[in-house]
Amino acid sequence: VATKPATCALPICGFCGDPGVGKTRLCEEYIGKLNPNELQVFRAYCVNSERGKPLHPFIQVMQAAFQLDQESCKKTAQHVVQQATHNTELDRYTEVYLRLLNLSDSNESIPQAELLNLSVNATSALLQHLCSQSTVLLYLDDWHAADEISQKALVNILTHCRDLPLLVLMATRTAMPELKYLRGRTVNMQPFDLSMSNKLIASFFGKQLSLNFTTSVHQQSGGNALFIEELCLSLPRNKMIESVHQRSEVPTTLQGLIAKRVNQLPGIKSNS
Repeated sequence: VATKPATCALPICGFCGDPGVGKTRLCEEYIGKLNPNELQVFRAYCVNSERGKPLHPFIQVMQAAFQLDQESCKKTAQHVVQQATHNTELDRYTEVYLRLLNLSDSNESIPQAELLNLSVNATSALLQHLCSQSTVLLYLDDWHAADEISQKALVNILTHCRDLPLLVLMATRTAMPELKYLRGRTVNMQPFDLSMSNKLIASFFGKQLSLNFTTSVHQQSGGNALFIEELCLSLPRNKMIESVHQRSEVPTTLQGLIAKRVNQLPGIKSNS
């Protein structure tokens, strides 16, 4: 991935690995180092198809692209979308955007298959329009949960934006060998080895600790960056620690880690 997305030879790069291995952190760190004046960044988060609607991640992109305020009334939001698409190549898709954003007042019935096809084309047209204004970085998190229509839309976007300044970053738990057909690549992220764990641990404490300690943390965390962080944050900073005991106090699953951090919030009492 290039320092500047506009110079990147790959239009799409997927980071694949187990939960907590650092996919999202790596993407966010990269985005955080970019100059916001040189590009537009759009973030979208996928949810399980049972909880989300078709094109869920790209509906988030539409909301951001049209700068819709969640507190705005329906009429105001309708006006914003209509003004944004008026006299542009997006004009033909105005009604599609309104339907996807639950803003349409139309009673006209459109066959499901036709509406889905229009939605895919409208999504691609929006990204092309955005890329005509400046470099665009599209970040898709938890892409393994993306619905089938979103996957189709992404292929459509990459096909039509082939020569436009677009870089797509994806974080996913499943490999995506199909990316090579889209001029992209998958980076398989593995748990840290002992040397990498040692460097991460040292960054938390501001100094190198004993091999005995770092080995203990590495073994208990399985080299998972998220669990290494949790272990380090749970240890007192005012004492030199040479070993890690009380293994049961550190969550061993992502759900357990979330529950522990929620219980540490002010006003939250643990039910354990």
